[in-house]
Amino acid sequence: MSNSSTGTGTSSKPRAASSQPSETSPKRKRGVFQKELQHMMYGFRDDPNPLPESVALMEDIVVEYVTELVHKAQEIGS
Repeated sequence: MSNSSTGTGTSSKPRAASSQPSETSPKRKRGVFQKELQHMMYGFRDDPNPLPESVALMEDIVVEYVTELVHKAQEIGS
């Protein structure tokens, strides 16, 4: 479901470049949304205790999506 909306953003090359630095950026704290994502994943019928790798992947996807959405909103607003 988010893949289709994320897929539309893949046409812009800055998105792919922005996903790489976000993982190495000192500003980005990993695991900030860990508990919330675990609860959401369980709510969508995942295991009550999902793998940490799965939660980390979901966090990367969510942060990338929200960042892209905010950038698009900023472009529209300016």
